[in-house]
Amino acid sequence: MFLLWLRWSGSGRGEGVAHLDREVELSPAPRVREGARLPLRFTIAGADGDGDVLIDQIPLVLADGTHVTEALLSGLDEFGALPPNVEFLYELRPIVDGGAVRRFALGSTPGIDTERVEAVLVLKKRDPDSPADGPTAETVAW
Repeated sequence: MFLLWLRWSGSGRGEGVAHLDREVELSPAPRVREGARLPLRFTIAGADGDGDVLIDQIPLVLADGTHVTEALLSGLDEFGALPPNVEFLYELRPIVDGGAVRRFALGSTPGIDTERVEAVLVLKKRDPDSPADGPTAETVAW
C-alpha cells in the first residue's frame, strides 16, 4: 500500500498534467480487508474488490522511521492543508505480475489506536483499474 501525492501542472486538481510529487510506502504492509460488507467482483482469478476496503494493522512507525499520524494518512502538509493543485490518494499494487493497480480515496477520518499501536482507515475505490505496468485511466507523467 502506497500513499501518493500527485501535483497537477495547472492551478487546481485535474488541471494540466499530473506528476508524482511524493510517495510513501506503508511498510511493513498493513492488512487489507474486503469482507461481506464490502462489495466484491468475481473474476477468473478469484474475488476482486470493487468497492470500499478497510485497512488496519498500519504500524505507527514505518520501516523507514516515518511516524504515522492522522495528518500523514489524510495527505496533509505540515500546515494541515492540501494545496489546491495536489491530489492525494492510496495505491494498492498487485503482489503477482499482471494484476491491476487499484487506487482509492480516503473514505473517513483515519483512526489512530495507540492502545493497539496501529492506524485504521476506510478507503473508497477511486479510479478504474489499470494494468500494473501501464498508466492509469488519467494522464499521469511518472
